[in-house]
Amino acid sequence: MDLTIGIEGWALNLERSQDPVTLQLLAAGVVLAETQTSFPRSDISEFVGQDIVCGFRFPTSAIQKLRDIASYGVDAHIEIVIAGTDDSLPTATVEPSLKGLLALDSSIPEITTGLDITARISDLRREAQALASSPLRPRPEHEAGYIEALSIDEDGRVWILGWKTKDPFIDCSAIVVDQQKITAGLAYTLYDRPDLDDRASGIVGVLETEWRPSPQSNAIIYFGDTLERYIRCTKPIRIVSHAAFCEQAFKLFANCHTGHTAALQGILDGRDSWRVSNPSPVTANAAVDRVLALPGFGAMVTGWILSPIKAVKTLAIRLGKSVISCDQSTVYHSSRTDLSSIAGGNNLLLTDAGFTAVFRGQLEKSDLSAPLLRITYVDGTSSTHTISVEALQLLGHGVSADAAKQLYPALEMESFFPEFVAALQRQLTVSAKLLTTYRASPCPNLAIFVVPDDRSDAFLLFSDVGAWLSSDCPETLGVAFVARLGNRRSEVMMLFNALAQATQAKLSLFFTPVPEQALHQLPYFTGAINPETITFVGPNIFLTPQGWTGLAQLETEDLELPIVYEIDEDPSTGRDHSYGADCFSWSRTSVISWLFGRPLYFDGIPEIDTFPISQARVITGGAMRSRRHVSTPLARAMNRTLTDLHYASA
Repeated sequence: MDLTIGIEGWALNLERSQDPVTLQLLAAGVVLAETQTSFPRSDISEFVGQDIVCGFRFPTSAIQKLRDIASYGVDAHIEIVIAGTDDSLPTATVEPSLKGLLALDSSIPEITTGLDITARISDLRREAQALASSPLRPRPEHEAGYIEALSIDEDGRVWILGWKTKDPFIDCSAIVVDQQKITAGLAYTLYDRPDLDDRASGIVGVLETEWRPSPQSNAIIYFGDTLERYIRCTKPIRIVSHAAFCEQAFKLFANCHTGHTAALQGILDGRDSWRVSNPSPVTANAAVDRVLALPGFGAMVTGWILSPIKAVKTLAIRLGKSVISCDQSTVYHSSRTDLSSIAGGNNLLLTDAGFTAVFRGQLEKSDLSAPLLRITYVDGTSSTHTISVEALQLLGHGVSADAAKQLYPALEMESFFPEFVAALQRQLTVSAKLLTTYRASPCPNLAIFVVPDDRSDAFLLFSDVGAWLSSDCPETLGVAFVARLGNRRSEVMMLFNALAQATQAKLSLFFTPVPEQALHQLPYFTGAINPETITFVGPNIFLTPQGWTGLAQLETEDLELPIVYEIDEDPSTGRDHSYGADCFSWSRTSVISWLFGRPLYFDGIPEIDTFPISQARVITGGAMRSRRHVSTPLARAMNRTLTDLHYASA
């Protein structure tokens, strides 16, 4: 639920995935609005292995109806249901009530500084990427105004003057159509114009965008909750110098009454520009030692500041085109006596010269360039400092999550930890999709073996599978191997090809950088094989004679309910057994449906994972584990958080 976009989500009929799903918005059981799934969701399409249209959006007009009801002091449960049923959709955002909606209203911060607004429009531009695939048509009834003059500043932002019809917003995501679709974040302020009636206002605004207008451009800017409304540029576009634009804008700011007036003025007058400052005795000496960037979250930053004259108010960082703002609640200081040689005798400053902070914003990997630190002082002035590219590190790619604990030793107890975990999981989800197919052989029934990282165990696995294929393997059963995309790739390929030459069975081989996530990858690589049933044998699991016998009998089994293989965790004593998602057989449709409701855990399959054991038939002593991976304390804490987030949204 987003007050500037509406209520968004997705719904899918698993049996008829191409059919639209009709949804209704209810408050206290009363239907307020109805919509259908009508736009793509690439994340869901990739998960199910086919292109589907499952996204939906209730426009902001639906939220306004809820506001109207709440304004009378009424509280009621809000839910979205599938039309004609009692099935309601879970929510992953605010409390699904009118009270929760009002809390969301009051939680929107008042944006008053240029640094805040640059971060805001940067985030809005990121959000516009999800709208870029929407069909856009300039219907006359949705025309909302005109851009009469524009300019481009030295940071590449496009500034606009013109007019638009009134609405309740002062910033939003936008799509510029000028021979192609270009994402943008738009913020503006409004003023009264005598040539307009009370339904419209003059506008001074800024676009964070890659759009570069020319006098020949015939641009249309779509904005708002459903991108129906749009503003055009006059023909020809009047492009003015930035100095001329600033002169005109400052005359108008005195009459602006609604919007980001002070913030836009701060950017235009240079107080909030990102030009690197020249050394000065009245500004700070500063450096950033480390930036742990995490797309979708922001960055954890540590460094130092020596400011002998001015007190520091706040910080911001720019990476590429994105601006991320310091979360003041996460800041702590440390002593930096190593800076005494450059402190100029101001030794009291050394006690708190070091800083560590979280900077929040919607970063992407492509943003990790040209880093700058911006310091704003209590007197309203600011200075900009370069950051060494060598200080940049990408969490979940270049460094593990454990690196964050070096900056925040009590990371699991920090208020931002759930958002940190969710963003890191999104990174892991991207890695889980990086599959390389060496060979994919379609078959009706598929047994999947995760190749162990240990070289001896890998040889043993191929030997066991080869012995079974030469004796008891049914003709309808194919075998797939999933191996790490690492330095043993060539060796795994040789083992695979030796096995292929010795058998007529349908064999497949896939490589992935995260084989411990092979369970979650099942929808992706089984899409190339299209089996009806799946047997999954996880990392470091080996089938016993009982397990091989059970596997050979799958042709006669009804796999609408799962079969689990009892895993002997301690072969020397036989006293420790486990059951679950490490080793099972099930229909492919059921597996994918179950995975839809399961978080992608860190370090593979944790002990807290759930599996429908109560419905399963157990093959006693069907498997054994050669070695158990021991998760780090941080991974276990992140998995617990993922479970909490999952059930909170269910």
